[in-house]
Amino acid sequence: MPKGPVITIGNFDGVHLGHQAILLRASKLAKSLGTSLQVITFDPPPAHLIRPNLPMQSLSSIQERVQKLQKNGADDVVVIHPTPDWLHQSPQTFIQKLLENHHMIGMVEGDDFRFGADRLGDVSMLQSLGNDLGFATEIVPPVEVLLNDQLISRVSSTLTRWLLTHGRVADVARCLGHAYELKATVIHGEKRGRTINVPTVNLELDELGGRALPAEGVYGGYALLEDGSRHPAAISLGLKPTFNGHVQTLEAHLLDFTGDLYDQQVCLSFNRWVRHQQPFPSFSDLRVQLDRDIFRIKYWAQRGSLIIDSSEKAVPIHEV
Repeated sequence: MPKGPVITIGNFDGVHLGHQAILLRASKLAKSLGTSLQVITFDPPPAHLIRPNLPMQSLSSIQERVQKLQKNGADDVVVIHPTPDWLHQSPQTFIQKLLENHHMIGMVEGDDFRFGADRLGDVSMLQSLGNDLGFATEIVPPVEVLLNDQLISRVSSTLTRWLLTHGRVADVARCLGHAYELKATVIHGEKRGRTINVPTVNLELDELGGRALPAEGVYGGYALLEDGSRHPAAISLGLKPTFNGHVQTLEAHLLDFTGDLYDQQVCLSFNRWVRHQQPFPSFSDLRVQLDRDIFRIKYWAQRGSLIIDSSEKAVPIHEV
């Protein structure tokens, strides 16, 4: 009989540094036991069934999440679509069903792992059930990061979303291990930028429904094109207050690119906060500010400081 896998189960929203630590430990356990690593995740997250009226604010699409899980060691990714009956299983039944369906010989989870109805199961119960049912369990301590305000904080998807909604994209990169990204199709905009020699690509925000968006503002980042090329970019997310806009738009001026990108997929990374959105008294005043923004982003790009080296910021709690 083939060996069952080592599994880890969770939302894994964003696959941040804490998730990556769990995946690394699980991958090592799987190799030591001569088996594969299976990651079980959810779409939608269970919390959406409990609070369906709250808008989805995911850090990645399910497709992006699966890719990141595979990149971080998953041999197989199983996506569960939770139901109310599934949510109301007792902790003991939850684990027994996992064992029946996946035949795991090991489980690896973070120290805040909860399972079963009303989240009554915790890691102590998991370890006890592992002893009784015959599978190995390993619990991974959390990861902390040093943020720009010098606070040391535990990495979580909740923290990452909070930082994102406050425009703190450099700290988001420290939590994720990379800059936050949004990918969508280029559509036709109002073409005002062309009149002042600052053309922009406009992305279809409707394609990003359910995704967490950064705070409205101007950012420095990169645009990754379908041909694989990457270009520094001044990115704007907001209502265009100078023009009394009422529709949120996401657009980017690519610093070293000219050409037509309509109907192509462009991935924007949000690396550095530049400024808040604000109205300007005239078109010429706006152009002067845009020149300042572009100069600043070009300066960062030329010196390699658009990219945050998050690996130097990760600090396991037990080593603090």
